[in-house]
Amino acid sequence: MTTVEAISAGCVPVIINKGRQPEIIEDKISGFLFDTVENLKNYTFELISDDVLWGKMSEACIVRSQEFSLSKFETRVMEIFGC
Repeated sequence: MTTVEAISAGCVPVIINKGRQPEIIEDKISGFLFDTVENLKNYTFELISDDVLWGKMSEACIVRSQEFSLSKFETRVMEIFGC
């Protein structure tokens, strides 16, 4: 949930491509997923060097975070249980 909380505030994450992170982040749209330290360095530098990119991705983060809202969760649960 930490990643979702961060993106809901417009933070653009650079996070490891493991666990549940790839299900949350759309790589190169609402954040960067890295596999190596070199990727981490390159993505971080790219993000901090380009204000336009950061702004675009920040907006995408806010939109993406809405997929994890309470109302979306409730709707999915109701669909699963046929309510």
